[in-house]
Order: sequence, then C-alpha cells, then structure tokens
Amino acid sequence: MKRITILTFSLLSLALACCNSGSSTSTAVSNGQESVKISDNDNTYTVEASFDEDKTTDVLQYINEAVKPNSIFSSQDERIDARASLSDGGVIDLKARRGELTLTFDKKANSEEAYHRVKELGEGVMKICDVR
Repeated sequence: MKRITILTFSLLSLALACCNSGSSTSTAVSNGQESVKISDNDNTYTVEASFDEDKTTDVLQYINEAVKPNSIFSSQDERIDARASLSDGGVIDLKARRGELTLTFDKKANSEEAYHRVKELGEGVMKICDVR
C-alpha cells in the first residue's frame, strides 16, 4: 500500500511539473555546414548559429543594421560580448566570434514589440546562413 501511495504521488508530481513548465519551442535547422538553433520559451528567446567564417561580416553587419542607430561592434572586432540596445528600448545580449553567434533576449525585461523585432532578427540570421 505504501508503494502505491508513493508511486501515485510521484506520478501526480510529474504531471503537475509538466503542466507548469510553460510553453517552449526549439527549432534547429542545418544545411550540413551551417546551423541555426532558435529556442523560445516564456522567459527567453535565443539564437545560436554556427556558420562559415566568410559569412561573419554579413551576419554582424545585418545585426548592426537591425540595432541602428546604435552600433555594437566594428568590422575589426574578432570577438564580441556585448549588450545592445534596440531603438525601441529592447535589449539583446550578443556573443560572437568568427563563424559563431549567440543572441539572447530576455522576454520579461522587454516589450512585446521588441520581442517581435528580435524574432525577425533571428529569421534574418537563418537566411544569411542559408539554412532555411
């Protein structure tokens, strides 16, 4: 009887944990050489990209264009670890080096408008990496 009670309690706890985990999606695409993984949950939106080093300048220029009038790096930067402010007040965290990019957006600390803008940014990175 004790085992049944413990098993029932464990299953109930697991079911409650699953129900309260919130919504989360993850998309990973690859063309064999380059890959982009986008994770989206209740708290954060994250883009992790690995691409041909020759595309680094294109990716970084695209991001710089998206955060105008701010500029977060120059074309000479080898490594980037920066917090960038968007024109609408949104903030993104960026880490980049030749052939790699990680972009993190805190959904709780930013507006819905900024979230949609950063989602477009993630889609643009996918296009540049040619993994769509």
